[in-house]
Formats: sequence, structure tokens, C-alpha cells
Amino acid sequence: MDYIVLIGFIAYFVIVLLVGFYFYNRSHGLHDYILGGRKLNPYVAALSAQASDMSGWLLLGLPGSIYLFGIGQAWIGIGLAIGSYFAWLLIAKRLRNYTKKAKDSLTLSQFFSNRFRDQKNYLKTMSAIAIIVFFIPYVASGFVSAGNILMSFVDLDYVPCMLIGVVVIIAYTVLGGFKAICWTDVLQAMLMIVAIIIVPLAAIGELGGWDEVMAVADRPAFSGFFDFFKNADGSTIAALSIISSLAWGLGYFGMPHVVVRYMALEDPKEAKVARRVGTGWIIVALAFAILVGLVGQAYHPGFTTKSDAQTIFIVMVGGIFAPIIMGVLYSALMAAVMSTSDSQLLVASAAVTNDLMSLTKK
Repeated sequence: MDYIVLIGFIAYFVIVLLVGFYFYNRSHGLHDYILGGRKLNPYVAALSAQASDMSGWLLLGLPGSIYLFGIGQAWIGIGLAIGSYFAWLLIAKRLRNYTKKAKDSLTLSQFFSNRFRDQKNYLKTMSAIAIIVFFIPYVASGFVSAGNILMSFVDLDYVPCMLIGVVVIIAYTVLGGFKAICWTDVLQAMLMIVAIIIVPLAAIGELGGWDEVMAVADRPAFSGFFDFFKNADGSTIAALSIISSLAWGLGYFGMPHVVVRYMALEDPKEAKVARRVGTGWIIVALAFAILVGLVGQAYHPGFTTKSDAQTIFIVMVGGIFAPIIMGVLYSALMAAVMSTSDSQLLVASAAVTNDLMSLTKK
């Protein structure tokens, strides 16, 4: 075990727990706990929304796909950036206004019921159950990822590592509610963006310049590595595949853990500022995640499986940086996982406490 690397993880865990304690006495009632009293400023709303969406895919999944198949996989990132922009543009302000007018709805399920005057609460019940059913496995997978990440860097078995991650995530979520989640997500968004920028730039320096990265295309099996319309092996990407990749962006119009940030804006007019901040963050983050995959193929060629390719960020960090910096950058991986898990956990718990349990009281 490298105890210097471990210091980075411990410091990160302590900070997010302190945020949870800070907001413990600043959440008054269910309205504050679930939606922060609709007092979210546009910068926090934007950064927390983007961080809660990306998960570990930003640092592991996307770079791994680029590493194996080339820049043609970037269409997914392009679709996400476009989808995020238009979600902020088309529904953020409207959702904030309508959820307030619809009896000050705290959740999407409650909004559907109030907006369409569903007296029998069919919409509330069905949508809340759907959120719970599909979010529980998603949250569980986040806990599993947190355990695997921690296990990679500390001398502990998987179960204790997973339990540590679970306890930390649940602790600051339960203590501080929505406000704690949003502010920890801001911290995590900044940590993720710093890590995703520093690592590929440092690797390019280690390689001796961009020309070494471009030399990847000289390999017979990577002739199409830098072509947006080809796979790494030179085969053409089907138009339907490109359309499918772009369609990833449609998810922004309905992801409960993302759109809840729209609902929590203090001023609906601030959606414009949030759109600019959020779009800027996601463009930079996705661009450098793609760069990690491109540079990674030059820095450490040889991975042929998806599971190996997804570790390229970890390999680059371990090969370039001193232990104390490694600890900070590895914490970005945990931040990516936790920023999604905490948001989904709160949305799922709100579906139970605010939507389903309220029905039993009638």
C-alpha cells in the first residue's frame, strides 16, 4: 500500500463529509432536503448537473473507447454536449416555472401528478416506482465501482472498500441532503476537470510532443485512428451508428437526477447563465477525455480488451506523477462515481418519502 497515495483519498473523503456536516443544520424540512428550498445559484446548478451525469464513464469509459476504436467514438461526446445545451435551453427555465406553479412540486413524479391533475395519483405512483426500480441497480453499480476503485489503491479486500465508499456517500447525503450533494458535486466537478486536463497534457510532454501521438496512425491497425468517420482499423462507421451515438444527448431531457437541478434554480432567468457554464464544462471535459484516449494509445499501446483499455487514465497517472499528486488525481475517479451515486440516491429516496409514502397517509 502506498500511504502517500492513500492520503489523497482520505483528504477527499474528509472534505465531502465536512460539507455534509456543514449543511446538516441548514436544511429545514422536506422542501430544503429534497430541493434545497429552490435556492440554487446558476453556477452550482450547472456544475452539479454535469458532474452528476458523467459518472466514471468520463474518466474510464470514454477514454477506453477512444483508445480502442479511435476518434470516431467521439460522436457520443458530441451528442452529449449538444443534448446538454438544448436541455438547458428548452426545458430548464420552463421546468423551474411549472414545478413551482404546480403546487410547488418537489419531484418529477409529484409534478406530473399536479400538472395533469391526476386525482388518483396514477402518474405519481407509476413514475416513482419506475425511478426506484431503475435507480436502485444504478446506485448499486456506483457503490460497486467505488469499491473497485478504492481496492485498486489500498491493501484491503473488495467488501471493506465498497463499504467505505457506501458509508461516505450515504453519510453526506443523509446529513446535508440536496444542498450537500450539489456543493460536493461542484467540488467533484472541479476535481474531475483538473484531472482530465492535466493527465493528457503531461503525457504529451512525456512522449516528447504531439507528433508522437499522431504517429499512432502510422501503425497498420490504426490507419483510421484520427478519422471521425472511420474506426481505428480504417473501416467506415455506419451512418446509423453515428446517429445512435448522437442520440445519447436525448437523455438530458429526462434524467431525474439532472433535471432536478433545473427545478432548484433560485431564479428561472438564471438558466441562461447555467446553460453557458454547464455547456462550457461539458465541452472541455469531453474534449480532454477524448484526448486521454488518443494520447493513451501512444503512451501505453497494447491493450486489446475493453476492461484493460478503460484503465488507461489510471496507467497514465501512475506512470507520470509523484505519489501525492497520484492520490489527488485518483480521487477524481472516486469523485466521478460519487457525484452520480449521491444524486441518484437522493432522487430515489425522494421518490419513496415524498411520492409513495405520502399516498399511504391519505
